[in-house]
Amino acid sequence: MRLHFFDQTVTFDDATCALVCSDRQIEEHYFGYMVLRPTGIATIGRTVLSPDIRKGAGRFIIAADHKVHLLGYKLEIRGFPSMDQHVDISVCAHAACWSILRHYSERYNVHREYLVHEITMMAHDYNPGGLVPSKGLQIAHAERVFQEAGTFPIHIARTAGSHDPQFYRQLIAYVESGFLYSPRCTRVVMPLRSWAMNGVNR
Repeated sequence: MRLHFFDQTVTFDDATCALVCSDRQIEEHYFGYMVLRPTGIATIGRTVLSPDIRKGAGRFIIAADHKVHLLGYKLEIRGFPSMDQHVDISVCAHAACWSILRHYSERYNVHREYLVHEITMMAHDYNPGGLVPSKGLQIAHAERVFQEAGTFPIHIARTAGSHDPQFYRQLIAYVESGFLYSPRCTRVVMPLRSWAMNGVNR
């Protein structure tokens, strides 16, 4: 099931199966979509939502334009793709890799879209012999995924517990450059697309 989000000015006409908006600028009132999986857990699938869906959002957010087809309408939404990890065939690192590569496929026409299954297989230089259950990804696996996709990642690390200003300056520079990457914090991996430091949210 795919849910689409609009503001209150857009209504649905059952008789004509059409979207109705007073100013006829439906795209201006569209906030994006979310796919719900028919599973008991990790139900949120492919999702792209505009930052405007949240009132007061004022961060620097990496985003790209995504085309959406709905009831014959061609809509466009500017946002960043995300999804819940599947838990069985994929973990948070797979979902982070998918989000970044999906963003690249929309922002740069030299990159194609990859499915989660493909990303899971790309993480290994051999056939792992099955995808269930997933044993997770190490940093080297994530690097291999991006290399296979033609993005050639750079691994930058700092000593645990240290506060290295040079590291954070480099981190922020990468975010503001528009290039995406996935930081690994303890056991969680996620794509970094905004930052907050010293009380300044970006």
